Amino acid sequence: MSLPVLLPSSALTGASLSPEVGAPSFLKRYVLRFRNGAFLHAYKDDGIYFVFDLQRACLFATPPSFVADIFHAEILIVLTDTSGRNVRRTLLDRPVTSGVYL
Repeated sequence: MSLPVLLPSSALTGASLSPEVGAPSFLKRYVLRFRNGAFLHAYKDDGIYFVFDLQRACLFATPPSFVADIFHAEILIVLTDTSGRNVRRTLLDRPVTSGVYL
């Protein structure tokens, strides 16, 4: 006697992750994380602003290596939706650069 095969609900509806059927698009972005776990929110003439909420972190389209070196931070790769919201860390959450901590 064989057991029934349980399929995820998406298998029953024929859902697909291909762009042709309107699946969400994701953008690869970069954030800076500091040794205390805070993320860079903004840097201006009057100071540097930190947040612990990844959703409010400053997103960079290219790895901000120069800024990471100045602030002694590490660069993490994140994924966002096309609006720049719904920021998610990647599964392989490895820093792009190791960052130098003093």
